[in-house]
Amino acid sequence: MAAELRAEMRDSKSGSGLNQLRNYGRIPGVVYGMNQQNELIHVDQSDLIQVLRHNGKNGVLDLSLQGGRNEKVMIAEIQRDHIKGKILHLDLKRVNMNKPIHTHVPITLVGQTEGAKQGGVLQFQLREVEVRCLPTHIPESIPLYVSELNIGESLTIADLEIPSGTEIQHELDEVVVSVAAPRMQPVEEDQNEPVQEPEVVGAKDGPGLDEAK
Repeated sequence: MAAELRAEMRDSKSGSGLNQLRNYGRIPGVVYGMNQQNELIHVDQSDLIQVLRHNGKNGVLDLSLQGGRNEKVMIAEIQRDHIKGKILHLDLKRVNMNKPIHTHVPITLVGQTEGAKQGGVLQFQLREVEVRCLPTHIPESIPLYVSELNIGESLTIADLEIPSGTEIQHELDEVVVSVAAPRMQPVEEDQNEPVQEPEVVGAKDGPGLDEAK
C-alpha cells in the first residue's frame, strides 16, 4: 500500500512567498509528468519527514490534493539547505502504475568481509544501481553478501541478489565492492637513538696547529 501525503495548492512563486511557507512548516513543491500540466503545491514538513523515514525516497506515494483528487507520484528530487540540511523544495513525478519506470536503488552490504578482518581496506565503489521495474516492484534496497570477500578480491553487479521483476541497467562485470591490501605505514626513525658524529677523514691525534706553536 502506497504511503499517503496530503498537499495543498499554492500560487506564490516568489522567494519571499516560498520562505513564508517554510516559516509556517510547509515545504513548497511541484508535481509534473505524464503529459499533464505542472501543479504547484506545498506539504507539511513533519508529514514529509515521516514519509521519508518509513517509505524512503523510492516508494510510490498516494498524493492527496484539494478537492478529493489523488495522484500516484514518486519523489524525483529533494532540495536541501547545504549548511543546515533542511528541506527547501520537493519535486514529485506522476507515475503510471502499469508501466515500468527507471529509478535508483541503494545497495546494502551484508556481513563483514574476511579481508577487512585481516586488515584490508574495504572499497564500496557503487552504492546504488539503476533499475527498471513496475512502480509496485521497486525494492527498498538490494543486498550484496560480502562475508567471503578476501584481500585482492571484488564483487560485481553479477553477484547482487536481484529481486524478481527487476532489471538492472548496468554491465554485469561492473565492480560494486572490493578489498584492497592494507597500506604500508612508513617506518619512523627512533628519536631516542644517539646520533653518531661523522668521522673526519685525515684527522690525527695530537695537538692542533695553534697548540704546536
